[in-house]
Amino acid sequence: MYHGEDAQEDFLVLSGECTLIVEDEERHLKAWDFFHCSPGTHHIIVGAGEGPCALVGYSFGAAVACAVAAVQPRVERLALVAPLVGMMELDWDALAKSGVPTLVVCGELDPHASPAALRQAVAGRFAVQGIAGAGHGFQRGLPELARRVTAAL
Repeated sequence: MYHGEDAQEDFLVLSGECTLIVEDEERHLKAWDFFHCSPGTHHIIVGAGEGPCALVGYSFGAAVACAVAAVQPRVERLALVAPLVGMMELDWDALAKSGVPTLVVCGELDPHASPAALRQAVAGRFAVQGIAGAGHGFQRGLPELARRVTAAL
């Protein structure tokens, strides 16, 4: 199943391996490989290998990462960055039942994923961390976001 967005997307493999299929072409990715996806580009990323994995989902991608982590036993850690509450359906109950350690982080100035809205959505299942001065794109606060996600994974 291909996926395409109206906006650009970026992907960074933090550890392990995966297969990227973009416009019917397969590419093998490994740790620290980066993929930039222009708007409208059809793509999918498929896990490869036998070992455990960690997922990071940002914005709309947080809903996908949440859904995968809730049912895939190979996911051993999860970071949800600025998940769009109210715009995307996230199954917080299923994620909590999975037992996957989960970081939920957002910018304190994010109009799409505010700390207050996220705290209400997670209803105590997970702690929500806000990053001071950061909005949805983390133009301010990117080093702090990187530090928190790296520490969680």
